[in-house]
Amino acid sequence: MQRLSSTMAYCDKRITAIATCAAGLVFVVGAAAGDHRGASIPFVILPPVLLAIVFFLLIKFVILNRVDEVWDAGDALIVRNNGLEDRIPLAEISKIRYSPYKDPRVTLWLHTPSLFGKKITFAARISFIPFATSPLIDELIKRVDAAREARR
Repeated sequence: MQRLSSTMAYCDKRITAIATCAAGLVFVVGAAAGDHRGASIPFVILPPVLLAIVFFLLIKFVILNRVDEVWDAGDALIVRNNGLEDRIPLAEISKIRYSPYKDPRVTLWLHTPSLFGKKITFAARISFIPFATSPLIDELIKRVDAAREARR
């Protein structure tokens, strides 16, 4: 089996989320604790709270929606997240979207929902060549297309 996902995915999900939430909390507490003579409390507290909510939503939908590990098992992918594991045959993948840029991410849409839902997103391995695509993901896309054709 060959690993398709980044080895830092688990760390990114936990440490980045905790660090960003902690920084947002410090920002909100700092804004609330400052000297605000003459200013009403809602105008002092509201902007940092709104910013904290925006950061939380960004973390939730950009970082925390990724699975921890994806392994290539030949005719299927092994997906692991939070201690759970599921085997997804290549023929079950209806669509793949791969973005190799700043935040390399792969999204798989499935014909039937898996243990992790109908859509699975994972962080791809980072290439040291800027704007280069991953040969592993490119090969996976070709194999999924062939499996989909064989299914029809």
